[in-house]
Amino acid sequence: MKHLTTLIAALLLPIGAMSQSIHIDCDNGLIKACPEDVLTLTATVATADDEAEGATYLWNFDNGDHRTTRIPSVEYAYKTGGAYMLSVTMTQGGNTATDIAKVIIGKSPDFSGYSNDIDDSYSGVCLGEKITLTMPISDRTVKYGSRNYYYESIPQSLYGTSWSEKVRFKNFDGVSVSTGDISAVKLSFFHGNTANAQITLTAPDGKKAVLSPYNKALSDGREYSFANRTLMEYTFTPANTSEFSSLVGAPLNGDWKLEITSNDTENSCYVYGFEIVLNENLINSHLWQFDAKYDLRRAVWSGKGVSATSAGIADARPQEEGTTRYSFVISDDMGCMHDTSVFVNVELASFASVDDGGTAFIGDEINFNNRTSWAAETTWHFGDNSPREYTANAPHAYYERGKYEVVMETQSAKGCIDVDTQYVSVIPRPLEIKEVNIFTPNGDGVNDVFTFFSEDESFLKNGNLTQMPANIRSFRCKIYNSYGQTICKWESVTPSIFGWDGTIDNKGNRPCPPGTYYYDLIVNGKDGSTLKRSGTILLYREK
Repeated sequence: MKHLTTLIAALLLPIGAMSQSIHIDCDNGLIKACPEDVLTLTATVATADDEAEGATYLWNFDNGDHRTTRIPSVEYAYKTGGAYMLSVTMTQGGNTATDIAKVIIGKSPDFSGYSNDIDDSYSGVCLGEKITLTMPISDRTVKYGSRNYYYESIPQSLYGTSWSEKVRFKNFDGVSVSTGDISAVKLSFFHGNTANAQITLTAPDGKKAVLSPYNKALSDGREYSFANRTLMEYTFTPANTSEFSSLVGAPLNGDWKLEITSNDTENSCYVYGFEIVLNENLINSHLWQFDAKYDLRRAVWSGKGVSATSAGIADARPQEEGTTRYSFVISDDMGCMHDTSVFVNVELASFASVDDGGTAFIGDEINFNNRTSWAAETTWHFGDNSPREYTANAPHAYYERGKYEVVMETQSAKGCIDVDTQYVSVIPRPLEIKEVNIFTPNGDGVNDVFTFFSEDESFLKNGNLTQMPANIRSFRCKIYNSYGQTICKWESVTPSIFGWDGTIDNKGNRPCPPGTYYYDLIVNGKDGSTLKRSGTILLYREK
């Protein structure tokens, strides 16, 4: 959009000793626009013969941008809302004339008050869950203030040279410095010998105040550290520095320069910056500000699943997984539109189960863990006709080979429900029998029983009764002595899991003598394999 505004600067150039006169005719010296609007700014020049041939025009937009033209007009768009002082200076034949106009660019409201009703501990919200987007907006006062300070990003070093920087005041048109108008000058720097440094403040018209001359050491500084340097902050006031009086009568508007010179080449000087503090009453009496007003009745939230906006508040139901962008737009009393965006993440229900491609062994306990941050209630369906579980984390084991559909249904505190489904393949553990051929049934609790099963074996359960290893379908074993007499035998796996205690018939009342015993074993596994084995058992008893 191109916004046409004309700044008419009637620049009356001096003829000989005649004084110059400047007049602005642009809506009472004020320009209003929105950010990004293109302003057409024109300087109308009046000379003795109504001509301004060979003139140049320097436009200062008060935001760091400058532009020089040969014609008395320029197009410019301010990117950022706020208060500015636009100036144009025409130069012709060694004569100059300047005019200044105030510029108001629609200022964006403060969007930092945005909030929603999503718990901060959540990684996202449930898909389709209603959330409330709230953007409280209040009118804001935009104040124009000249920058009264200059500071370096890192201290600058001096070795027998000088340092100087400027600050510019613009909003004190026609004001001359009176006693007490400058309350203080603050300087942050370090010098090995401050008596070898001179500090001078120069007004826009050239008046100078030597705040600290050579051969006078500074005192009462405040020490602090900056950028790994030890600096001092010195404060000069009319009470401790008589030189302030030499600035009386100088124009306040314009460039004020602070300069430090050092005649000491041995001691380094580090300068961070300075600040000119003006009398608060002076500032308030020349304060330029405007009130930016916003209309919440004309504010709109937009995005997928958004309901109507009322007083900056709207409900939304995110419609897809991932990040959803919601935009808020509001207009101000200048007709400028301001917007911001917020982002809401949709977190789908998810759980962790088995690794290795979703495969587990029969009888192994699987830890099913709900990973959904917003879950308030969880229901598990394990797909094997077992009862449902209603805990966030549910251990579960399968005892038959197969592929099982596991469904986790989780519900948020607001009642939104989402599910995650995974498949678990359950297979038998490869058939293995523990290789043990010695045991010591002496009642010490260590190796007192001979068994073919490891302690970490997965066992089927029936209530509190252990039935059989999860990977075995059938089990037969006979233990006998060197005479071929049967000492103990098992026709099924159930009794065998308790092992042989070293007594005849495994009854505990007729201990077998120490020596070598033999076994014959036939095991059928749930993986379809059969294991046949014969071996020896060494029974050892202390004499």
